[in-house]
Amino acid sequence: MCTSGPHDLDSFAMFFSFVAGLFAVVYLFIVAKGNVKLDPGITIHPEPSIVIAQKNSPLLLNCSASSSPDSGPVSFTWYKDGEPVFFDRRVQVRDNGSLYFTQVKNNRHSRNQNRNQNGFYECFMKKKYGMVIARQVQIQVA
Repeated sequence: MCTSGPHDLDSFAMFFSFVAGLFAVVYLFIVAKGNVKLDPGITIHPEPSIVIAQKNSPLLLNCSASSSPDSGPVSFTWYKDGEPVFFDRRVQVRDNGSLYFTQVKNNRHSRNQNRNQNGFYECFMKKKYGMVIARQVQIQVA
C-alpha cells in the first residue's frame, strides 16, 4: 500500500529545488569558446558570469549580443534578481544594450534597487520573432 502525506510533498519540493539549483550552477560554468551565432542574425559574445566592482566607481555591463542591421530592430531589457532594472541618472541603458552605472553602490540595507548593485543581472535582447537571454552576470560590490 502506498500512502503519501504533506511531508512527502515537502521532500519532493526540496529535491526539485536542489536539482534546479544544481542545473543552474552547471549552466553558469559552461564556457563558450568564441561567439555563438543564432538565427535570425543574432550573435552572443561570451562575457564573465561574475563581476567584482569597486564601490563608488563606474561600471559598464555589456549585454553581450549583437544583431545584424538587416535583421530588424532590437530592444534590450535588463533585470536584477528577477525584477526590471530601474533607470535614473546613475543607472542607464545604452543604445547597444549595455548597462551603465555612474557609481556602483553597496547599501545592503536599502530597499531602493539603485542604492545596492549587488545581485544577479540578466539582459534580454528582443527582436520581432523572439527573445534571447544575452547575458547573465552576478555583480559583487567590494
